[in-house]
Parts: sequence; structure tokens; C-alpha cells
Amino acid sequence: MSIAALVRSYPVLVFDLDGTLIDSAADIGRTLSLALQDCGLEPLDGERSPDLHSPFGEIVGGLLRARGLPSTLAERVMLAYRERLAVSAYPQSQPYPGVMPFLAERLRQGVRMAICTNKRQPEAVRMLGHFGLLDHFGAIVGADSTHAAKPHPAPLQMALAALGARPEQALMIGDTHVDALCARHGGVAFLWHRAGYGGARLMAGEMAASFDSFDEFGVDACGELSVGRIA
Repeated sequence: MSIAALVRSYPVLVFDLDGTLIDSAADIGRTLSLALQDCGLEPLDGERSPDLHSPFGEIVGGLLRARGLPSTLAERVMLAYRERLAVSAYPQSQPYPGVMPFLAERLRQGVRMAICTNKRQPEAVRMLGHFGLLDHFGAIVGADSTHAAKPHPAPLQMALAALGARPEQALMIGDTHVDALCARHGGVAFLWHRAGYGGARLMAGEMAASFDSFDEFGVDACGELSVGRIA
């Protein structure tokens, strides 16, 4: 069975956003660097944000700890980041190759789709709207939409409820161990986007398959399944 056939077998698809549909790492780093400067701190200088897949508070907290700075600064940095993000034109972000035709075809076929991200929900809506993707999704669930962010299953469960779907009907597509754990806790099959941000940190766990590019879904012959545990 091909990757394309696997995906077609699910009437419901739930996607992570950053690192799965949108390659936004450069803009996340740029905006965080500006936010640090706004707070009187040194900008990023060859540093990488430690956990692009985590809730933003954990990203900032990890960066401050690595610099030996007090965690009390986190709220100021996060506020500055959100203020910068609210006016960002995403100059260094773009959908991954093949994403737009893939989503358009799934929508044409009547597949129900949702976003389940550790971005705040308004930020996710704004980004999807910017890239012309918002109308593809019946639900947008963010880290602030429920009492807990991924890997807790609550955001995924909210997305499924909004679509009127059961866990066994859905396939979750993501790029990190946070997505994989969320899917497992929610009883949903998981498809790993290997080109995203979580390769080395993806914990061993069952997954339906993995893929490198959304272009693999173009024809049935492409994308033979890679099934099993990924460390």
C-alpha cells in the first residue's frame, strides 16, 4: 500500500501546523530574537530555539534557563513575542512543497480536516489566513483552546468533536514526538512528517507510516510505507 492510499483511507485528517504544514522555523527565531531585544535582552546569536514543538512558554523558559536568566522574565518575553507576531508578515515562512494541492484535493473529496497546534488559536488562524489555507479546516484548536496543550489529548479530542468524528476515523499528521504522543493518548493513528522539526526527539512509538514530502501523495505509486517504531 502506498502513502497516498493510506491517507485516502481516512475520512478525517488532523494536522499540526508549524513544521508540518508551514515551514516557519526562521520566522519563529527572528520574532523571538526581536522580542528578546524589546525586553532589553541579547538577541539570538547562533542559538536555536530549544523546543519548536513545545508550548511557547516552554520554548522561552528553556532559552532563559540556558542563559542563566530568571524564569520571571518569561511573561515579558512572551508578551513582546506576541506583539511582534501580531504584525508579522511571515517573510521567511512558507507552506511545505505540495501542501496546498494536497489540502485542496482532500477538501474536494469531502475529507474533514482540522488543525491541532501548540500555537495560540488566534495566531494559528492568522497564519492560516495569511497563506490562504484557513477555509480548508473545520476546526482550529490551539494551545489555549483547552485546559492543556499537546501532548495531552484534550486539543485533539476537541478537534475531533468539532468535526463530529471518532478517533478511529482520524489520522493525525505531525512532525514531533509531541504530536505522536498526543495521537497515541487520543487513540488516533499517527503519520510522521520527517521534514519537520522533531526527528531526533521523536520518541519510539507506533505510527501508521512516515513521509518526507506532501508531493508523495500526488500519485498512488509514490511513497511506499515506512512502518514501525522510530527512535
